[in-house]
Amino acid sequence: MERAQLESRLAELEREFSREKRVADSYKILANGTFGKLGNVWSIFYAPSEMIQVTVTGQLALLMLIEMLEMCGISVISANTDGIILKTPRALAAQRDSILRWWEATTGFETERTDYRLLAQADVNTYCAIQPDGTVKLKGRLAPPEPGPSGWPNPTGQVCVDAVVAYLRDGMPLEETIYNCTDIRQFLHVRAVKGGGSWCPDGHLPPSSKVTQKFMRERLGGGPWFGTPKDAVIAAYDDLVARNDAKRQYLGKVVRWYYALACRGAIVTPTGGQVAKAEGVRPLMELPDVMPTDVNRSKYVEDARAMLAEIGVRYDRL
Repeated sequence: MERAQLESRLAELEREFSREKRVADSYKILANGTFGKLGNVWSIFYAPSEMIQVTVTGQLALLMLIEMLEMCGISVISANTDGIILKTPRALAAQRDSILRWWEATTGFETERTDYRLLAQADVNTYCAIQPDGTVKLKGRLAPPEPGPSGWPNPTGQVCVDAVVAYLRDGMPLEETIYNCTDIRQFLHVRAVKGGGSWCPDGHLPPSSKVTQKFMRERLGGGPWFGTPKDAVIAAYDDLVARNDAKRQYLGKVVRWYYALACRGAIVTPTGGQVAKAEGVRPLMELPDVMPTDVNRSKYVEDARAMLAEIGVRYDRL
């Protein structure tokens, strides 16, 4: 078969896989939703015995397996409602397999096995797992922004996750991944704002009741403000608010931004609160043809370092 045919066949298989994954995810949502109704007395699916069968019985069976493995010296380093992660000494691999076969025969459950050469985990639902062949499994806050059984997560600086994965899998420095990326979409944060978000180029202003002398010095200069008549401080602050409101730009109910150099702009809600993590940002509601030159890449490196710290990995490179 010629190379062009092979590439065409590969592309076709990738499209088919994508379609089947969407179908599988849809059925998973359906199954989870049905299970949630088993304990609802007003639902046509109400079946308390089946709910107990799904939850308590399965969990007790899993706890029995965990106890047996631990008593034999095989560490269970993580457990969820339907799975466990083991750290098995090579000398105990045969004993582990024997325990699993007995457990399957006794409980009627079947197990599936996936080997990992690295597991970096913040908690049961947030981790990066790398298989021996280099395949990466991400979950929770590290999961890619694509539709899945639990919804469609908002993009939050995907380049940081890419940098973390490249570092764990290949040893590539975070800086190399982030500074070499030329796709602005990888740097974007997206969030829905109830009532619509607006961008304030001069940053978010706190409520007048929380204005401090330090804030007044940083924003208006001069001072010290200590001893200044209260009316004068309020008048100066009100003038600052008026100038800030005059520059405010309405963005919409879904806002999109990136962290920018030498920028203290912030995205705020209709009530004046700041949108989470939207400080020092520049909005980007329309994708440009070329990469912006003011992307604050050092901020993304900092965020990637924080991600590594969250999953228990120390990063000492500069």
